[in-house]
Amino acid sequence: RLLMGNGFRKTDLPTSHTIENFDWKTTEEWVETKSAKSRRHVRGTILKKAALYDVKHVENATERQIEHWYNLYIQVKKNSLALNTFTLPYKLFKNLAGSANWDVLELHLKDKNLANSEAVSVIFNYKSGDSYSAMFIGVDYSLQQDFMPYRQALYQSILRAKTLGVKNLHLGYTADLEKKRLGASSKNTFCYVQIKDHYNISVISNIAKSSRQHVLVSN
Repeated sequence: RLLMGNGFRKTDLPTSHTIENFDWKTTEEWVETKSAKSRRHVRGTILKKAALYDVKHVENATERQIEHWYNLYIQVKKNSLALNTFTLPYKLFKNLAGSANWDVLELHLKDKNLANSEAVSVIFNYKSGDSYSAMFIGVDYSLQQDFMPYRQALYQSILRAKTLGVKNLHLGYTADLEKKRLGASSKNTFCYVQIKDHYNISVISNIAKSSRQHVLVSN
């Protein structure tokens, strides 16, 4: 009410997702917390593929690794159509690689001939108290269809959160179905926008109104 009363407009944002149930000890117990449909999905497309991967928790990254991470991130950025953001700078990835608050998980295929021994996915998670947040991800899209590295990165983040003993794993926006199948609860989010330049808005509104009238007359 305060924001609306001061000239702000409420606008929908993408749904956010959080996993709060870590009351399980084994992977099978985790799977059993889900619906029958989700259990089939997890077993058939995630656990089945997990055996193909080696997962590394990276603490001392090389310059070559960081360059590769950035290239994987750029692939996701270019394919991220649901959430349009600006491109993160390379310097950010160099800085977080040396930060104690950041977890970097690299996923490698065990068959080294498939990816030249380099990571096929990388996920950057932030640690803060009882919360663990998946912030940025990089994926080799040439392998996405056959090996599903995106799903594996989310799954490995769940296992890592369990190991760290956190209470919440925040999985961010978009990919609603994928995250719900992993046990995430969804939450509607909003932003409030206040328009300062009323003149330009008025001009745009009049142009739009004139265009609609022209279409009606033409029809």
